[in-house]
Amino acid sequence: MSESLFWADQEARRVIAHSGDKKEYVCASGITPSGTVHIGNFREIITVDLVVKALENIGKKVRFIYSWDDFDRLRKIPANFTKQEQKNLKEHLYEPVGEIPDPTGTHKTYARLIQKPLEEDVKELGIKPEFLYQHELFRKCVYAEKIRTALQKRERIRQIVNQYRKKPRQENWYPLELYCEKCNKGTTTITHYNEEYSISYKCDCGYENTIDFRKKGILKPLWRVDWPMRWAHYHEDFEPAGIDHFSAGSSRTTGIEIVNKIFDYKEPYGFSYDIITLKGQQKKMSKSKGNIISIRDAYNIYLPEIVRHMFAGTKPNRPFSISFDDDLLKIYDNFYKTERIAFGKEQVSKRDSAHWKSVYNYCYGQRMKKPTTLPVQPSFRQLSDTYQTFDDEKRTVQELNGKTSFDNHRLKQEVKRVKHWLENHAPKEYVYEITNKKPKLNKTEKDALKKFAELIISNKTEDEVKKTCKTIFDNYEIKPKKFFETFYLTLFGKQKGPRLAQYILAHDVKKISEIIKKLV
Repeated sequence: MSESLFWADQEARRVIAHSGDKKEYVCASGITPSGTVHIGNFREIITVDLVVKALENIGKKVRFIYSWDDFDRLRKIPANFTKQEQKNLKEHLYEPVGEIPDPTGTHKTYARLIQKPLEEDVKELGIKPEFLYQHELFRKCVYAEKIRTALQKRERIRQIVNQYRKKPRQENWYPLELYCEKCNKGTTTITHYNEEYSISYKCDCGYENTIDFRKKGILKPLWRVDWPMRWAHYHEDFEPAGIDHFSAGSSRTTGIEIVNKIFDYKEPYGFSYDIITLKGQQKKMSKSKGNIISIRDAYNIYLPEIVRHMFAGTKPNRPFSISFDDDLLKIYDNFYKTERIAFGKEQVSKRDSAHWKSVYNYCYGQRMKKPTTLPVQPSFRQLSDTYQTFDDEKRTVQELNGKTSFDNHRLKQEVKRVKHWLENHAPKEYVYEITNKKPKLNKTEKDALKKFAELIISNKTEDEVKKTCKTIFDNYEIKPKKFFETFYLTLFGKQKGPRLAQYILAHDVKKISEIIKKLV
């Protein structure tokens, strides 16, 4: 059997080739919870998840760790907070984000405000890593031995990082930051180190002390040392990162040298992933600027399997945009096509068939319901029109005729997303609201509509409405397409709309008749 060409399967084989045969492979991801974790950040999480799944598919045991770097200090105030909340945060600048009070008052800490939504959202998307809270681990002095190694070899570290700096680190440089025991801010200066575990410092607040960092967890290596230190500590085999971390002289470059020469460990295999933008916005998402899309934002309009499909179906080194406008219809259709290929209901080349079957397999994460037969596939436009016809989630699901329990489960989820999209993102042409504005119609169109309004009063079934329509077509010599356009233009001010007969019967027929008479 030939090897899979799907990118996650290929990367899994590269992880094994890099680390050799092991009882367990450690795959890692992480972020500082200093602001909402956006969909661009999520690309790292799901990239690791897909490679983890690929390793498990070939029988490997995997530990997937996700580090909340909540012992990092708060450096900037995100823009997506109220002025009062920003003021509350400003008081805690340079403190560990895992120990700052939540400015909104809904969680114990600022970090939990960021962490909890992501932890809930990734679970819905079938991703279940082992979450590590770094502020707890640093406070417990878990990394004391490796911090000692870094301090004792700080001159070698300085030489490594200075190869890539325009402004070299000076000889008295220490590769770490230290939080004051009195004010808890990282506004300190190290004044002495005894080359073992004792370190002295002074803070801008005036406090000074000497501590044993095996007993006092107030030290944290700087990022370029912290990252490789944890590669070694957790015996990592795979961790990707954004393209900025893989550029020449970046933290990945120095990290490899530091983990090899300072911590005596082979760097994990890794590759870069590109950015994700909101359609029409070419700039990288930024928490401090507030131009972000959260995972929940995407999950509210896309099914979990479609969110996964977007990432599984696009190689990590390729950028792409998330759409909240009518491009969403195409994204749903693309997923449906993959699904039909996976169930052998759409013919493509043998190579493409194998590829898209692999992609489809990765659309379903842990404990996500997966269909055993091809589900019903109403287009998003059909879902939208049907929901607006009945304005009721349960009735809409019934009308779409699910054949299995999975069908009905997915239809319920799709209708919820249609409702959210219509209320928050849909372009105006997709939203049907009865207008009070009279349209510009010719005499024939007006007469046809007036007669239609009279005749539908007695209609009780779709067949009867259709017969009424045919009577109008014949008597007024008006083409069906033109009549429907005239009807929609009169009711909604648009040339398109939901199924006419279904819409009329779902509403008060008498009321629709009166509206038409009033507007023509």
